[in-house]
Amino acid sequence: MTPIRVGLSISALAAVLAACGGPAQVRLSVPEGLYTYQASTSTGAPLLAGRMGLDTHRDASVTGTWTIGWAPGADTSVAVGPQVGTGMLGGSIDNGKLFLNLNPGWIDNNVFLYGTVRDGEIAGTWSYSTLVGSVGGGSFVARIFRR
Repeated sequence: MTPIRVGLSISALAAVLAACGGPAQVRLSVPEGLYTYQASTSTGAPLLAGRMGLDTHRDASVTGTWTIGWAPGADTSVAVGPQVGTGMLGGSIDNGKLFLNLNPGWIDNNVFLYGTVRDGEIAGTWSYSTLVGSVGGGSFVARIFRR
C-alpha cells in the first residue's frame, strides 16, 4: 500500500490547534541535538535502536531526521510500522511534553511518539497507527548524546 501524503505542515497544524484552544503557554524545553533511540514492546522487550536529530523552533514545532533499525535479538515479526530505516520527523512541544510523527505528511501508516522531557532525556510511548487505528505500540527512551 502506498502512503497518502498530506500537504498540511506540522507547524500549520500546530497553529490551527492553538487557535482553536485559545492562548497556549509554550515552554521550549527540548534540547536540540542528536539522541539515541531505544524502543521496547508493550511487555518491555528490546525492539528497536537508532538515532534521532531534533531541531526546535520558536513556534514550538520540532523537525528532524531519524535512523532506526531492529535491536539485536528483537522479534522482527512485531508490527512497528515504518520506523525501520530512515526518514524525516515533525512534531510539537507543549509544556515539557513532546509529540513526534516519524512520518509527517502521511495520512496512514504513521508512527507517533509521545514523551516527557527531563534532563536531556525523552521517555514515553510509541504507537503504530493505520486507518483502522493503533496496531502496535510500546515504550521508548531517547537520550541526548551530542548538542
